[in-house]
Amino acid sequence: MSKIVFIFVLSAFLGGVCQAQKVKYKDLLVLLNAKQYEQAEPFLKRYLVEDDDNPSAYLFMGIIHQEKSAKSDILKQTDRLIHTIDSAILFYSKCLPLLTEKDVKKNDENYLLYTRRDLRTGEFGVKFSDIQLDIETRIKSLTERKEKVILVKKFYVDADAQYARANLLFKIIQQKYAGEKEFYLQSDEQLIVALGKLAVVFDSSQVAFKNYKTAMQSVGKSSYNQSVELQELINFKKDGASSADFMMDDLKIWDYSSWAQMATAKIRDEIYPLRKEISNFDLEINKVRDHVESFSISIAKDLAKLRASNIFDHLKKLDPDPLPLAIFDLKLKELDYAGETVLQKAVANNDDVSAKINIIREELKTLKQLDSISVKVINRDLEKDAINYKDFITSAYGTTAVLKSLVKGIDEFAKHERSRKEKELEEAIHQLKWLLVEL
Repeated sequence: MSKIVFIFVLSAFLGGVCQAQKVKYKDLLVLLNAKQYEQAEPFLKRYLVEDDDNPSAYLFMGIIHQEKSAKSDILKQTDRLIHTIDSAILFYSKCLPLLTEKDVKKNDENYLLYTRRDLRTGEFGVKFSDIQLDIETRIKSLTERKEKVILVKKFYVDADAQYARANLLFKIIQQKYAGEKEFYLQSDEQLIVALGKLAVVFDSSQVAFKNYKTAMQSVGKSSYNQSVELQELINFKKDGASSADFMMDDLKIWDYSSWAQMATAKIRDEIYPLRKEISNFDLEINKVRDHVESFSISIAKDLAKLRASNIFDHLKKLDPDPLPLAIFDLKLKELDYAGETVLQKAVANNDDVSAKINIIREELKTLKQLDSISVKVINRDLEKDAINYKDFITSAYGTTAVLKSLVKGIDEFAKHERSRKEKELEEAIHQLKWLLVEL
């Protein structure tokens, strides 16, 4: 009968009799020495219930659990792995105090696993010291492995959890703003704090992942060999929301830290200074208005200088149709008309009716443009604009209601002046006709 067939028959025999009578250890040894641990384990458990002073039985039970621990997935079956390591250590620890040199010599067939040739005598045999050292080495190795496994799982869980948290923090920011334009225009210190938190959490995830990789290498051979590929966030609304599976070998994750640092720098270095520029530009327009009203002098050069400002280009990079520029356009056009009225006053004292007609026509042209601009501003959703330009409205006008009142006032002024100037033009043309008749 072959060895394999014998083991199969023995397993069937033990299975049939284990409930009826005591398990014989010498029968179990056939399976154990053949490393048929899966078949032997249930019989060995029953044997130890009935006979708890056999060191060999504890030794093999420790080996069985050590073998199980080696087959457990370090990430997916961590609890099972640790449990089998603890069990192996427990059985090895129970074996040591029972193991004696006398027992090894008397029952050397129980320790065939440790058979080796004596270099001095050339004979094969089993030594008590070899068994004792092996068990102590196994206990030490398993204890160290358990500590490493715990660290591996801890760092892995930390990396996964911290990245998931970073992913959530980003999505909270992403969902708060309609797009990248709104993200920057509505940015404030609260957003900068949120971006800083996002960067810190993501960086913590990366530190934990590096620690995990180091800890995994210390454990030894593993089925896990993840490599990280950082993905750049280019489109604010499309990128960054997808999660990551940290068990994948080809691990692709969003680089939240670099994006958060870039966005923070842009807010502080570009957006905040631009807001100040906008407020200062509005003040400069108001100064020109005060100048023309107080001194009734030409403001053409002042207006040309204001219109040459690069603030228009800077703001349009963020918003193609920004509210402040619409307001500035309206106020500058109103100042164009104010400048033309200064010229009108200059010719009002002479009898040059033709010059007067030309000036009125220019004034009407400007008033039509002013009327058109004011209508466009009135038709804007100023409440929506106010969300993006809260700082501008607050610093320049106080409230959205005040801004609305200003726009409405300019619109009514443009319409009233247009009507008045049309009548004035009609009278001047009539006057010119009489002058021509007299000549």
